[in-house]
Amino acid sequence: MFYYGGIIMKLNLLAFRYLYDAEEVDDFIKKTVKVFRTSEEYSLWRHSVDASLCVATGYDKLNDGADIEVHHFGKTLYEIIRDVVFYFIENELPVNTFYILLIIQELHINDCIDYVPLLHCIHKMLHDNYNGTIDKYPNLLDGIHYGFNKAAIPDILNKYKENLEEVMKG
Repeated sequence: MFYYGGIIMKLNLLAFRYLYDAEEVDDFIKKTVKVFRTSEEYSLWRHSVDASLCVATGYDKLNDGADIEVHHFGKTLYEIIRDVVFYFIENELPVNTFYILLIIQELHINDCIDYVPLLHCIHKMLHDNYNGTIDKYPNLLDGIHYGFNKAAIPDILNKYKENLEEVMKG
């Protein structure tokens, strides 16, 4: 059992597994990304942050009717999840999709994640040609929201690691 937000939770270790090769790790990460992207919690987070203005173009939702989306910046969601999964692998711990999702959710709601509000087409441009997009929209870099609480990441990871280790002890 462990405490999560003041709630006692019981983990069943049968639902956890070890990842043994690169293909298995990649598949686990991709599936976890998909589940998180489609989750109500992720939707709530995306709608809780300011996405009223595309920082690259200046178009806004209210006056221009622009469809602004919140996008991870610096690290993709895949890379964020990969880092958490590797933390578990490096600590010789098994993983569970839902347990990893709790951590990813906590990182988002505790402002540990960098993001930027952009039009979808600008976000695609950024992925396809980062330098060219920055050259065309240099003010984009001024509009990035850098997670103010990144210093909490090690503590959050350690909390979940210790919880799982406690459960594994029996």
